[in-house]
Amino acid sequence: MQIATLKEVSLFLKVKESTLYSWAEKGCIPASKLNGLWRFDMDEIREWFRNSIKRPVKVDMAINAKSAPIRTPIPA
Repeated sequence: MQIATLKEVSLFLKVKESTLYSWAEKGCIPASKLNGLWRFDMDEIREWFRNSIKRPVKVDMAINAKSAPIRTPIPA
């Protein structure tokens, strides 16, 4: 387990500290408060990031005008 600060995680994820703070406050990212300061487990952050990545989707455009495109997930 590697504990990281808000600043370290914001650099890792390449997001503003204020964005990361907001995510932590809303419970959108795994985080804990220690003596009033946000702390993050980097293993949990990496797992959260992996699970947050949207997978590419193949769109079949060979459809008739009345139906929506068929979206098929591409296996990872």
